[in-house]
Amino acid sequence: MRDCYVAEINRLGEDTSARDQQHVDDRLAGYLIILYIKAAFPDDVLELFWDTAPVRARQHAMWFLGVQLELPLDKFPDDLRARALSYWDRRLAATKASSPPDYFREKVGTIGPYFFRKDIDDEWLMDQVLSMSKAGFAPSEPYSVIDRLSKLSPDLPDRVAEVWQPS
Repeated sequence: MRDCYVAEINRLGEDTSARDQQHVDDRLAGYLIILYIKAAFPDDVLELFWDTAPVRARQHAMWFLGVQLELPLDKFPDDLRARALSYWDRRLAATKASSPPDYFREKVGTIGPYFFRKDIDDEWLMDQVLSMSKAGFAPSEPYSVIDRLSKLSPDLPDRVAEVWQPS
């Protein structure tokens, strides 16, 4: 199947009427996330996706990662959750190390919608936003971030203030 995935990654973003581009690209991105989480795919194929996929496909992969992180523990045990978080960690590290960073900006910005997802850990989300902001990046959909932070502020006022006003 490796060669099939490589061929599909190479076709990402093609403008052809013979293929429902957005649907196929989104599905491929989702499959790649699942394969990553299950550690069922070699890194070179994922690196091809990371290095060549259009922004839209990479954003969808990050969005889909958030969908997986919201799954309850009985459907998404700790080992898989840790692997999913490692995907985010790798992409954020690549973003911070990149030159120019704009190639990654929109992709890591997709953490904004994660704030709408109730079962993603609050502390983890705040840590990621702080880390991103210190590197010069911001989440998309700031309303979702603000909304969640406002709900957390009665219990975690100092932490929310730190996220709201990173140094």
